[in-house]
Amino acid sequence: MTVTIEEVSAVNEITNLEEVFRVECTVTVSSPAIELELVEPVVRNKGGWAELHLQTRDTGEITLQVETKKTVVYEQKGTCKWPTLRIVSANETKLVNIDTIKTNQ
Repeated sequence: MTVTIEEVSAVNEITNLEEVFRVECTVTVSSPAIELELVEPVVRNKGGWAELHLQTRDTGEITLQVETKKTVVYEQKGTCKWPTLRIVSANETKLVNIDTIKTNQ
């Protein structure tokens, strides 16, 4: 199973009403039957960055083996205190900066 992380956006969104940490990834997978999920690791790292693991699951659906782009989103209440996010998959690791967006709503 081939999984390639194409693009990652990690943002702390701060408004008058709430604070949210949101991560959005565009991922290329080798089959449309592969489902994706970003999850927090069981054991947290102490390396000075946030970390999420990209997990894959084959649904067993019979489909053509064709590369497919999918989007996976992770969201949590509150902001992330770290300046950097590391995403770990079976094939690769990506480090991205976490941006902060403040809006008055």
